[in-house]
Amino acid sequence: LALNATDYTPASWSEYSGALDAAISTEADITHVNQANIDNAVSDLASAKAALVLDPTPSIISTST
Repeated sequence: LALNATDYTPASWSEYSGALDAAISTEADITHVNQANIDNAVSDLASAKAALVLDPTPSIISTST
């Protein structure tokens, strides 16, 4: 299930996006990566995902007839 940025508050999405980018960078850094780095990145990403806050503004869905 893919997450959609528009479903969450900008602040919480920003935190999640940053953690995701950091996790991707950690994985890509094959010269310096170790299990502790990976564990920290996974933990940070899981925490950011758990902290996502749904945006109370309803999405506008366009329907054509």
